[in-house]
Amino acid sequence: MYEAVETLWDAMARRGVLETDVAAATSRMDTAFLPHLLQLQDLRRGFELTHSELQLDDITVHAVSYNRRMRVETAPFRHFYCIHFSAGAGCDYRSGSVRAQTTPGHVYVSGVDRCFQQTLPPRYRQVTLKIERRSVERFLVDELRAPLSQPLEFPPEPIPLTDELVVLLKQLELIALAPQRSAAPGTDRVSQQFSRTILALALAALPSNYQERFRGNASAEIPAYLVRAESFLRSNLRGAISLEDLVAASGVSRRALTLAFRTHLKQSPMQYLRARRLQLARDELVAAGRRGVGTVTDVAISCGFTHLSKFARDFAVAFGEPPSRTLRRSARA
Repeated sequence: MYEAVETLWDAMARRGVLETDVAAATSRMDTAFLPHLLQLQDLRRGFELTHSELQLDDITVHAVSYNRRMRVETAPFRHFYCIHFSAGAGCDYRSGSVRAQTTPGHVYVSGVDRCFQQTLPPRYRQVTLKIERRSVERFLVDELRAPLSQPLEFPPEPIPLTDELVVLLKQLELIALAPQRSAAPGTDRVSQQFSRTILALALAALPSNYQERFRGNASAEIPAYLVRAESFLRSNLRGAISLEDLVAASGVSRRALTLAFRTHLKQSPMQYLRARRLQLARDELVAAGRRGVGTVTDVAISCGFTHLSKFARDFAVAFGEPPSRTLRRSARA
């Protein structure tokens, strides 16, 4: 099945840009993804990076190859996921704390908040789908007709290519082989439709904490009043929210709303509110640590927590470490 990766790479490489300077290549990868560290791992002469990209709404497809043995490192991704397909050869990689080796015919995902590192053999070729986090989460909410009870997560281990992923690659090959797209009326709409097709194929094929529900195994349709309550909660996450506020936003009784939360989100309304705020606080602490600005107290208050000691206890239970350690660890990342 990995031939589908090679044919897509070949189709995209026709419009590739060649860089022969490591600094220029690093700058190009910084712009395409986020700050990179590129290190040559052999003593051969000459360096070449070939790179091309294809934009589909909030999805960017990248075809990359290096002629030298390389070590590639990035800071943790925060705002996007990357789906990596190897063409013709495998590589060693680390995603978060997981170290693995991929071979042709396999795919893996580097997820949000995970450091990422690759060791690439000479003449390595790769196709990577960069998908904006907000885009895929919005798509999931639309398809499930329900709020997300937890962030979307993909396991970092490699999996074999599936039929859905081969169809995905073939769709992208057709787009790559098409004449250069213009800004003609309707172009954006076509791009959005292709993007939704790619998202659907990826979410159906790749293991995640939402795969089973996405493939149609949800036990019941989410009621509209629960969607209204969760939307109000998300929009006012940093402010004071009471159960009465959620009841008013939903338009049903307290008992009906509480039952819906427990049935569909497996938590009471206030437990769900606390979980969402804790996740927000963790994201804010990671960002504050990387910027070197902000304290645990600042973050806790900005995320709607008024009792700091209880916040610290709940945070440690949820994430396995106190918030101060999350802040320090992010500063070293």
